[in-house]
Amino acid sequence: MRSILLIILFCMISSTSWGMLHSTDNALWTDLVENPNDGLVYKKFREMPFTGTIMATAEDPIQRSFKNGSKHREWTEFDDDGQIKGKSQFDNGRVQTKADFEDGKKITVAEYKYYENGQLKYKWNRIRGQRHGLQEGFYENGRLSFKTNYKDGEQHGVQENYHENGQLSSKAYYKAGKKYGLYEGYYESGHLFFKSNYKDGKAHGLQESYYESGKLQNRWNYKDGEKHGLQEDYRENGLLEFKRSYKDKRKHGLQEDYYENGYLEFKRSYKSGYKHGLWKRYYKTGQLQYEENYQDGKKHGLQEFFKKDGSLLFSKKYENGMKVSD
Repeated sequence: MRSILLIILFCMISSTSWGMLHSTDNALWTDLVENPNDGLVYKKFREMPFTGTIMATAEDPIQRSFKNGSKHREWTEFDDDGQIKGKSQFDNGRVQTKADFEDGKKITVAEYKYYENGQLKYKWNRIRGQRHGLQEGFYENGRLSFKTNYKDGEQHGVQENYHENGQLSSKAYYKAGKKYGLYEGYYESGHLFFKSNYKDGKAHGLQESYYESGKLQNRWNYKDGEKHGLQEDYRENGLLEFKRSYKDKRKHGLQEDYYENGYLEFKRSYKSGYKHGLWKRYYKTGQLQYEENYQDGKKHGLQEFFKKDGSLLFSKKYENGMKVSD
């Protein structure tokens, strides 16, 4: 009885849905062969690639469509009860979408996009309209560009990005759409570029980056996505370029800058983002150029400027930002 129902269903499909395809020929799957030389499908004993439809049967419950020997337009697969099990959409041999059904309802969908040369560009997976599972992207040369995972529409699990030469570019971890844990980046050579830590989607803790030579470029600290604590930058020769101190994203404490020769250039002090305390600047020779005093962001106290030979050039005195004497 079930076989009779399936035959009736497939006959209805072939006379209605398939009639809408405007195909030039109808056939059974057993009437066709695939040419191993060009990968195209032909009707037996025919020289031209097949264009038309393959009617579904109880023995072969897949409704197929071809154009010039290649998969084209919609393919539909049925289960033993005659309900739709899956649908695929093709365009000149390239799959565009694949969908799985349960109880006649679309559950999962895979989407495909291509470069003009036919190379796959990316593949998305969705469940009930939301991204779910593995998502992949590719370069035009066919190499993997990225792969990441989603759960219920949010990034969840490992994300990896790749350089066009195939080397890993970065690796991060996500939980419920937020980056967490170790995040690393790499040069095309494979050498470590940076490593950082995340908590609830925000930079948190020590962050370091490196020159391609492997030498340290900078070392910064974060708290809940904001700069916090000591920040240091180095030149590729290993000499310190500057160091900063932050508290709750504001400059706080001692700040220093250095010349390329390693000599100290600036020494500044801040308090909760405001200039506070003694400021000094030096010539490249190491000789003091000037020193100033600040209090809560305003000049306060003695300001002195010096010549390169160390002799006093001039001086001023301030109180709460106002000059009171030279």
